[in-house]
Amino acid sequence: GPIQGQVDRPAIAVPFSYTITGWGLSDVDRIRIVDSTTICGQAGAEVHSLGLEASTVPNGPPSIVEGDTSLNRTSVSWTNIIAREMRKFRVCWCAHYYLGCTQGFHFALDIGVINPRGASNTTSIEAIPGRPFSLTVTAAVGSVLSG
Repeated sequence: GPIQGQVDRPAIAVPFSYTITGWGLSDVDRIRIVDSTTICGQAGAEVHSLGLEASTVPNGPPSIVEGDTSLNRTSVSWTNIIAREMRKFRVCWCAHYYLGCTQGFHFALDIGVINPRGASNTTSIEAIPGRPFSLTVTAAVGSVLSG
């Protein structure tokens, strides 16, 4: 099976790939990227988080596979995913397109977390239209801002 406990730190709003490694992976596996409060294998695990860009969610099979045979891959990847909100996500796995991967209990295995890098969510703006105001952006824990 897949290696669990993975922690990924993609940049916010930038396309990234999500790769699972292990053994017994397949060309038809599915993942769901859910909010960190969602428990894999329970209701809700079949629905991607709204914190992802909807047009980029990995609904289908992996786009890149490595390994000997279609039922014993050692690496599967989904590409061009975009996190649009600074929140922690959990990745739930459905093996071999089990029963069509349509219910929360199909996505039973917790692979790990995705914790995007970017600005913190602590900014609050109080502005009067047409008047100058200031805005301070700070980096989230583990992030570095540039420019």
